[in-house]
Amino acid sequence: MFRRNVQSRQQAVLLLGSYGRGNSGDDVFLHAALHLLAGKELYANSANDALLPADIRAQVTTISTVSARDVLKKIMMLAKVHSIIYWGGDVWVELYGDRFPRKSLYKMIVVNLLARLLGKRVYYVGCGIGALRGWSLWLARCSARLAQGIVLRERRSAMVLGLRQARVLPDLACALPYYRQRPLRTPGKTLTIGISLLYYVPNPKTNFPKIVQQLADELSRLPRSRYAFVLLPMLNDARDPHNDLWASQQLQAAFVAHGIACRIQPLPDVESVVATAGELDVVIGMRLHANILATFAGTPCVGLAYRPKVASFFADNGLSEYCLDLTELKHLPELLRRINGQYRDVAQQFAEVSQQNLEQKLAYEKFVATMTESREEMAYQEPSPECE
Repeated sequence: MFRRNVQSRQQAVLLLGSYGRGNSGDDVFLHAALHLLAGKELYANSANDALLPADIRAQVTTISTVSARDVLKKIMMLAKVHSIIYWGGDVWVELYGDRFPRKSLYKMIVVNLLARLLGKRVYYVGCGIGALRGWSLWLARCSARLAQGIVLRERRSAMVLGLRQARVLPDLACALPYYRQRPLRTPGKTLTIGISLLYYVPNPKTNFPKIVQQLADELSRLPRSRYAFVLLPMLNDARDPHNDLWASQQLQAAFVAHGIACRIQPLPDVESVVATAGELDVVIGMRLHANILATFAGTPCVGLAYRPKVASFFADNGLSEYCLDLTELKHLPELLRRINGQYRDVAQQFAEVSQQNLEQKLAYEKFVATMTESREEMAYQEPSPECE
C-alpha cells in the first residue's frame, strides 16, 4: 500500500500559471501539458473553471486561487504531488496597477521554499521574465534558484536572470498537435490581415486610445482594394469590461470613421487560433501568442511590442525586422507593403522559422521525461549554449 501511494505521488504534478482567465493564448500551455505530461495526474490553479476549455477540464484537476486565502489550497495540494511546475508564460512579473505589485514574486518564494522543505521538486518550464529591476529582480532570482530545473522561452530571460543552468527552448506552443504543413502560397489581389489587439498595455487609460487611433490612421493609408482586415480577439472573458472583444470593437469603430470595412472573428480556443492563423495572409499581433501561433502555422506576422517578450520572440527567431515598438507604428504601412511585394520570400522565411521551432518539441519531451525520475538524474542540467 505504501509503495502504491508513493508511486501515485510520483505521478502527480501541480501546474502553476495564468489559467482560467478566458485567454486562448494562455490555454496553449495547458494543451501542451496534456501532451508533454501524458500519463501524469495533473493539478492546476484556475481563476475560473468555466473559462477553461471543456477538454482540459476533463483531464486536469483544478484549484481555485483567486484570493489570498486560496494560497492555503495550493499549500495543501503540495502534500499530494511529487513536484510543482511553473508552466508557461511570464511568471516573473510585477502586477502593474495592483496595490502590491510584487505580490506574486513573494508568493513564489514562499511556495518554493515550502515545497523544498517538504522534499518536493520545483521546475520552471517554458517561462519568461518581465521588465524587472532592483528588488523585484532580486526576488525573481531567489525564486528561480530554488528550482531543480529551468527551461526559459527566450534568451533575454536567461540573460536577465543570470542562471547558467537554465536551458532556452521555444514557447511551449511548439508541442501542440494542431499544426499542418501548408504549401507556400501567393496571396490574391487582396492581402487579408488579421489584427490581435489588447487593452492591457502599460498605462492603458492613456495609451490604448492613442494606439487605436494611430493604428486606424496608419492603416487607412493603404489602398482599400488591396488590403482587408479581420480583428482577432483572444481574451473573451465577458466579466472583463476591457476584454479583447471590447478592444477590437474600439479599433473597428476607428476603422469605420476612416471608411474601412472590417469584421471581428473571436478566437475562443487554441485550435481556432491555429486554424484561423493558417488561413490569413498576415497577422499583426500585440498578443504574443497571436504571433507565435501564426509563425508556427507558417503565416508571416508583424509583432507590436507592448512588452519585452514580444520583441524577444522575434529577435530569437531572427525576425526583428517584422517587429515594431508601439512608438514605431508610423512604419507599419511601409512594412506591410514590403511583405505584400515580397510575399513568397517572406512566407518562406517564416516557414523555415516554423520548422526550426517545431523541431524543439523533442527537446521538451526529453526534459519533461526526466522531471519525475530519480533525484540523481536531475542533479545537474547541462547549461544551454545561449546562456554562456
